[in-house]
Amino acid sequence: MKLLNRKQYIHALMVILTSIISLAATAQADTAPKPLYLVTRQVPSFKLLLLDSATYYLKSDLKQKKATCIIYFNPDCEHCITELTHLSDSASYTPNIQYILASYAPLYLIKKLDSTLQLSAKRNIVVGRDERYTIPSFYKVRFTPFVALYAKLGGLLQVYQGGTSIANLKRVLKKYN
Repeated sequence: MKLLNRKQYIHALMVILTSIISLAATAQADTAPKPLYLVTRQVPSFKLLLLDSATYYLKSDLKQKKATCIIYFNPDCEHCITELTHLSDSASYTPNIQYILASYAPLYLIKKLDSTLQLSAKRNIVVGRDERYTIPSFYKVRFTPFVALYAKLGGLLQVYQGGTSIANLKRVLKKYN
């Protein structure tokens, strides 16, 4: 049996070490904890400061037995503005959905966007500031707008990193409700 020379030995050792490191990284990625929304599958507790700067809207204020759509947005995000414009135009066509629009941005920016789109004037839309950064932490938001859709009884149906259409929300609700 032929012995390995020093170069071959180092090369073989490097291949083995690389394999071990790759396996360890894969195993670690598979054991990473799931985001809370995938564990609980329920609407998270939240506290939104409403546009009047004095009133708070809580999870307990949600209407029972009504689908809930939580949208986390940034008032400076063009994609968010486009999605919220579509929502403003079509909210009356989805009275069976209560929309909770939350942002961590300063309240004056949220108010400015609301005054343009008249979101809070809609009966089924609540707009507020998530002062505690609860929603993005709970969902591990990577892109805005972020949308989480819940069934009438509160179970999570779907999440969308980067937004979705109202037509798609209606399609999902029709399938599950």
